[in-house]
Amino acid sequence: MSKVHTLLVVWQNKKSRLYYHIGILSHYNDHYEFSYTDSGQRKLKDALNNNYMLHPAFPFRDKVYHSKKLFPAFDRRLPSVNRSDFKAILADLGLDENSYKGGLT
Repeated sequence: MSKVHTLLVVWQNKKSRLYYHIGILSHYNDHYEFSYTDSGQRKLKDALNNNYMLHPAFPFRDKVYHSKKLFPAFDRRLPSVNRSDFKAILADLGLDENSYKGGLT
């Protein structure tokens, strides 16, 4: 059985500063999966009612998106391993170099 790694995707309303759990990003069986989360409080529906707009890379609320590589919408948000403070960023997050699959190998 494959180990599943899951990240809760949140959006913060700039005006109210409230966070909304809008989606789930998972990695398992050598592929990535993203889907929006719509049930419960402060989920996608509430975020949309508070000025959130669906990400252009994921325009359909009810679709489960699949990819062999990390979606560019998420990949571009990872810090570069070439940053002089990269190891400090990992340490601040409580991660070690093995936590970063994007380029330390």
